Amino acid sequence: MVTITSKNEKNRYEWEIKGHAGFKSGNDIVCAAVSAITYTLVQMLLNMQERNAFGELDYLLEDGYASVKATVRPTHMQEMNTVTETILGGYMLLESKYPDHVTMDFGVGEAKKKK
Repeated sequence: MVTITSKNEKNRYEWEIKGHAGFKSGNDIVCAAVSAITYTLVQMLLNMQERNAFGELDYLLEDGYASVKATVRPTHMQEMNTVTETILGGYMLLESKYPDHVTMDFGVGEAKKKK
């Protein structure tokens, strides 16, 4: 199971992606999709960093685990909200298509399944 946690408080954004979808290695389109969305998130944030959008930007990308933390400057909040909506939309589509393999947690404790 891939668990995607997203937290946002004021100008602080955090994502944690962990686990594997459980399909056969090398043929796991769900893990590939989660990875593609996660790498897109990091690249979008690196592009924003070139415009001095963050007070802090940290990320870690490993097999089966990713962590992204960003503190956004007020002048870049609108752009960050657009990035967040786009990325979360991708993750949520995967969760709806593959509910036995992907779950979202919006930082309020246990991951909650959407009905």
